[in-house]
Amino acid sequence: MSPEAVHENLLDTALREHNRVREQAIRVFQNNQLREAQLKLLQEERAEKERLRLEQELADDRARIIELRKKTVPIPELPPR
Repeated sequence: MSPEAVHENLLDTALREHNRVREQAIRVFQNNQLREAQLKLLQEERAEKERLRLEQELADDRARIIELRKKTVPIPELPPR
């Protein structure tokens, strides 16, 4: 085999390996982007659930206050002396 053929063979092998590694790196990068997007959505979901929970607590507290304000305690009249 001539030195040029050996060199060409080595270049082809190196190029195939480079392409394989590059494709693997692209897949890893894309998977990481998907994971990050999923985590962001989960964080948004948790934040929305927390917001709704707090709003419900506020509504419940206001409803209790309204009910308490409706109540009256009868104060008995003192008998005349």
